[in-house]
Amino acid sequence: MPVAKIDAAGRTSVAEVPRPGQASAEDYAASVGAVEAGADSPLLCVRRLSSHDVTLLGVDDEATAVFLRALRRAAQDGVTFQGKTALITGCGRGSIGAELVAALLQGGARVVATTSRLNRQSASAFQALFERFGARGASLTLVPFNQASRVDVDALVSHVYGSLGMDLDFVVPFAAIGEAGRTLSTLDDKSELAHRIMLTNTLRLLGAVVEAKRSRGIETRPALAVLPLSPNHGVFGGDGLYAESKLGLESLMRKWSAEGWDAYLSVAGASIGWTRGTGLMSDNDVVAAGIEGLGCRTFSQNEMALNIVAVMSQPVARMAAEAPIWADLRGGMQRIANLKGEVDGIRQGLKTQASVARAVASDAELDVPPVDQKHQPAPTVERRSNWTGARFPDLPEEHSLGLGPLPVGMADLDSTVVVVGFGEVGPWGSSRTRWEVECRGTLSLEGVIELAWLTGKIRFHTGPLDPQAAAKAPWKLSEAERRAYAGWVDAASGAPVRDWDVKPLYEADLLEHCGVRVIEPEMVEGYEPAKKRLLRQVAIGRDMPWVEISSPDEADDYRLEAGDDRVEVRQRAADGAWEMRLLAGASVSMARALRFDRWVAGQIPTGWDARRCGVPSDLASRIDRVTLFALASAAEALIGSGLTDPYELYSYCHVSEVGSTVGGGMGGMKSLRQVFRERFTEGEMPSDALQETFINTTAAWINMLLLSSAGPIKTVVGACATAAESVDVAVDTIQSGKARVVLCGGTDDFGEEGSYEFASMGATSSSTKELAMAREPSEMSRPMAASRGGFMEAQGAGIQVLMQARLAIALGAPIHAVLALTSTATDKEGRSVPAPGQGILTTARE
Repeated sequence: MPVAKIDAAGRTSVAEVPRPGQASAEDYAASVGAVEAGADSPLLCVRRLSSHDVTLLGVDDEATAVFLRALRRAAQDGVTFQGKTALITGCGRGSIGAELVAALLQGGARVVATTSRLNRQSASAFQALFERFGARGASLTLVPFNQASRVDVDALVSHVYGSLGMDLDFVVPFAAIGEAGRTLSTLDDKSELAHRIMLTNTLRLLGAVVEAKRSRGIETRPALAVLPLSPNHGVFGGDGLYAESKLGLESLMRKWSAEGWDAYLSVAGASIGWTRGTGLMSDNDVVAAGIEGLGCRTFSQNEMALNIVAVMSQPVARMAAEAPIWADLRGGMQRIANLKGEVDGIRQGLKTQASVARAVASDAELDVPPVDQKHQPAPTVERRSNWTGARFPDLPEEHSLGLGPLPVGMADLDSTVVVVGFGEVGPWGSSRTRWEVECRGTLSLEGVIELAWLTGKIRFHTGPLDPQAAAKAPWKLSEAERRAYAGWVDAASGAPVRDWDVKPLYEADLLEHCGVRVIEPEMVEGYEPAKKRLLRQVAIGRDMPWVEISSPDEADDYRLEAGDDRVEVRQRAADGAWEMRLLAGASVSMARALRFDRWVAGQIPTGWDARRCGVPSDLASRIDRVTLFALASAAEALIGSGLTDPYELYSYCHVSEVGSTVGGGMGGMKSLRQVFRERFTEGEMPSDALQETFINTTAAWINMLLLSSAGPIKTVVGACATAAESVDVAVDTIQSGKARVVLCGGTDDFGEEGSYEFASMGATSSSTKELAMAREPSEMSRPMAASRGGFMEAQGAGIQVLMQARLAIALGAPIHAVLALTSTATDKEGRSVPAPGQGILTTARE
């Protein structure tokens, strides 16, 4: 039962507590079936219908007895739905429909559930529902469905009776949307949409079921339609066309015998009472306890679902096959004469109590004496990291193991290659944050802090805080703390942020703007796949208007392109300005836009800036993105290997023994765009853009800014295999003695031009096709799945530091891996389609 609570700070909340004397579902069924003192009927009952108008008569004692017996049996033993098929709409999380799906699955039914948003979250939720409640013989089919669409209504029934080969025994059309705040004078498009969903297309759905049965000659198994009626016939007001929609459904109970489809469809109207926690009633949960005090029973979703399960039970369904029934599930709501007035009064009373509590709490703060900061004890610091407190175990001494002398000289340290460092810039930020998401499916507190800093949402601040920024802190800062603050602050507002507050504040936004996702135009020079621009040359049919130009020389440029007979030039007498116009027959290029079907890619986190990784501002604006990715990755790899100062390396090896095999697939994509597109359209671009397009430029920048070595640079280009080939070349370089340390890896970017050409080859995944299969952007990259539809383009870089084993031991560098073998192999299949497995088989010959 609901209980409204108001804490000392004046915050109002609702809690669910066990109802006194009702410890089980059986107790619940007994309580709602009893006739309370002063009442003429149980809280739940079945009422008789008039044969000539819509007026409800008294309680049908015989039908009520059948219904209450079915309710008690359902509460005690459950209800079997073996061999039955049910279609349920409007069964989202937290709804009565979702509880009905669970009950039907428990009974062994075949359930067809619809969802307006078929995505990974909804599919996972329904999968979990089936795994928990699915009994023997049960099945759950999830179908995308928009009940506002007539096309979807017809397609849904056609799919059930055609593709699925099912015949429906139950139809539960519970789809609805809220219309709160809409009155007679403010009805809008949403009101019409809601009316279409809850009435018009509900009737169409039932009509389509009737036609499906009639066309197949199914006359002995009428489907039971459970109509979601409501006692709210405009009582509350401000709910748009909700009452009209529910009143319209009531007429269906009269049409049952008048329109000749009674052999195919039975009707049971369920007048649903106050149900807590649903999307339509959750805002009123706070007053539910007060309503119960007036003698009205409110229900949880589970309780209301149990009521409806009793309506769908065989004894009650048999009654409905003979004539429509009206299940009164209002819980006594009709007994409250002025329901809206009572609700408003209860709500106002709670507001008054909360206001008093806030005033008392505010007054109590004024009674607290001032604190002498100078004599305060040192604060207790609560450990917030992931450290569990476990100490490293004691290891036995070598001599106690009884191993004898250890083998020496089995490995040639001069030819053994090890990995001592690695770094990454990718769609999930660094390798650390990517691993968290791939391994655990979520980000740790540390991972969120790293990403929030990397994307510029927070920054570390040391020193005095601005008083206005300090006032925005979620906790009360003392003056001393404000003057000597050291910690994170929000980058936009400057407000201080505690470590443990970063995750709840920023994680949702970070997850939305990281990983494989819908292309964000600001990440790729304003490129919008929904408006992909193309130029088409057309011939004009008449003379164009005059346009002003800078000089006659500019006119000569236009003549050179269009022809002397297609361009006319003149000088205005008034001001001496020059003008030109194109004459009929001249050709011009017109821009057009098309919807491109590759609109998902792996993009680096929104807000990533190389300057935060230490790249100077003047260089960050000149260097192409692919090089910035590689620079940040290389710096991370070197730091991870213990080389915070690369010159430390030259105390152990010569500058000519440090090299690079870092490569790429396309070079600087942004610079290529400038060279081939911006130059053509006379856009602004740097004079050295061509240099940034060279693939070897990336390795050159890494050496100039980070290493200053004189060793070999071998630029590897192998499309998607660049990084793998880079490792192979790096190992060969070390083992041949040409270098002792090699940075290897690959870097690449994503751009409009490459995306279009890869799509023309049929190499990449079509986002539109993937969406039609109900896959989210994060599910569209599936390289190891049989259902893969092509590779997914992405941007970023990955760098490893490979080192001769002897040098790594001398340096004390961390050894993450020993490279036992690297190899590459070719095939004869074609330019871009490899022969699966051939490379491994070729390597295995040794």
